[in-house]
Amino acid sequence: GPTDMDYLVLEQVFDTATQFMFKLQRSVEDPLVHFRNIVGKIAYTASLLLRMGYLAAALAGIALLTDSIWKSWTGNSIDWSGLLRAGTSFGWIQLILIVCTLVIIRRIVIRLSQPDKRVDPER
Repeated sequence: GPTDMDYLVLEQVFDTATQFMFKLQRSVEDPLVHFRNIVGKIAYTASLLLRMGYLAAALAGIALLTDSIWKSWTGNSIDWSGLLRAGTSFGWIQLILIVCTLVIIRRIVIRLSQPDKRVDPER
């Protein structure tokens, strides 16, 4: 019949199988990707991009208002495409735009790489 060592090996095999099933069940119930954390990060990114959109819309509104006032005073409209071409042909303005873009991208990347700070009550 089986010896004491055989029973010990069988007990170890059953313990290993039990631990494997427990870990399998836990990994199935608790997915690797926590969608709550991702949603918060996506919301931060979307709010940052929306702020940039609001700023662009406000600048466009100010430009329209300025053009309207300039047209009523002088009778001529402002050549926005010429001003934009002249402004972006200068290196410092391009450098400022690149730096602002890099700062925004850096903020998004840093926020996406940070762990979520909210305490999860289910854990």
